[in-house]
Amino acid sequence: MIFYISWHLEVTLQSIMPTVVLRIDMNLRKVIDLIGRG
Repeated sequence: MIFYISWHLEVTLQSIMPTVVLRIDMNLRKVIDLIGRG
């Protein structure tokens, strides 16, 4: 049971993380772009 839950969490994290990383990356680029212009 615990094994199944941890496995499920891992799979869920693996499917969510790329989206989160992409979002953070986009925001970072916007900030860096703004700083670069300023």
